[in-house]
Amino acid sequence: RDETNSILLASNYPDCILESRRYCVLCAGFAYRYDEAFHGSKSNNDAAKESFARTILSFCERYEETNQHSLEILKDCIGQCLKACSGHFSVYIVRKGNVGNDKDEDPPQFWAWNDPFGFMPVYHSHNENCCILSSYWDCLTPTLSSMQLDWDIVAEYIVLGTTLGGGGDDGIAFDRTFVEGIRNLGPGYSCYIRLLPFVLEINRYIK
Repeated sequence: RDETNSILLASNYPDCILESRRYCVLCAGFAYRYDEAFHGSKSNNDAAKESFARTILSFCERYEETNQHSLEILKDCIGQCLKACSGHFSVYIVRKGNVGNDKDEDPPQFWAWNDPFGFMPVYHSHNENCCILSSYWDCLTPTLSSMQLDWDIVAEYIVLGTTLGGGGDDGIAFDRTFVEGIRNLGPGYSCYIRLLPFVLEINRYIK
């Protein structure tokens, strides 16, 4: 979120990010039944089946080619498809916007989802300059002014032997971690980021 208003998508592994004219997609973890969820039918040929990321990328491109609806509806459609998937996974999508026009008219946008049970973490943190999401919490420490424990979460762990995420004091349930300022998406949640102006929204896609 600096003066360039950029969205960066990065992976620890090569060739994990798929790109088209409008979208970049990164998927982590391992998903099952996604061909049924996104295509409505199961592929009997595993060798010919598209990868999870390729399936989502194709879904996004087909949507824009055949629909004139808002991107909010596309986000909801993806959430409904992910609800029908099994496994542990997280999905990150960047929509590039229309580079040929004024960026204020069609700014870049970013979406992230975890799996319905929250097996795959999506940690997130932000300050006045940037917002970072990652499957690894230590990648988020550059956004923190200092490393402070969240003692409510520490107390939950001492008493219960696990954490409940603090109970959602800001209307977003159970997303706090041991470190103040680092949150983890609750099971079945999505994150939306829009530039120009900056917007950060977190919503449950499984109703």
